[in-house]
Amino acid sequence: MVVGLCDALGPGAGVLADQLAATSDWGARFDLLDIALSARFERGPAPAPEVSHAWRLLSRAGGALPVGRIAAEVGWSQGYLVRRFTEQVGLTPKMSARVLRFHRAVRLLTREGAHLTEVTAACGFYDQAHLNREFRALAGATPGQMAAARVAEGALAL
Repeated sequence: MVVGLCDALGPGAGVLADQLAATSDWGARFDLLDIALSARFERGPAPAPEVSHAWRLLSRAGGALPVGRIAAEVGWSQGYLVRRFTEQVGLTPKMSARVLRFHRAVRLLTREGAHLTEVTAACGFYDQAHLNREFRALAGATPGQMAAARVAEGALAL
């Protein structure tokens, strides 16, 4: 599903698009996006306390927490958690876990002296083939390509 920028951010999206186009540094572009998205989130409704708690559990675990365990922790059935979480976060808990695990792996890979086998184990991937599949699915690149690109761009470890 593709959503237009104006549909996601409202009438100020055109100004943001112009600012992004005028900015040549990727770090500054992401800073602009962070500011715009944070402002948008602040104007939206607050998530249910259970959804907030589920997100905290999932993010603290780096995505390595089964959905059933999260549901038990927040006191909801797994199906109800998936529906409410998806409604309020925009992704299912399982997809959110994939993204969190991917983000953690990228962060670890960009550190000096990072080893693929250690990152694979630390992030809860079954093996390097699993890690590679997730990177290709979520970023369209291998872990090595992604780490090299981030270093070439001068990106700091997140």
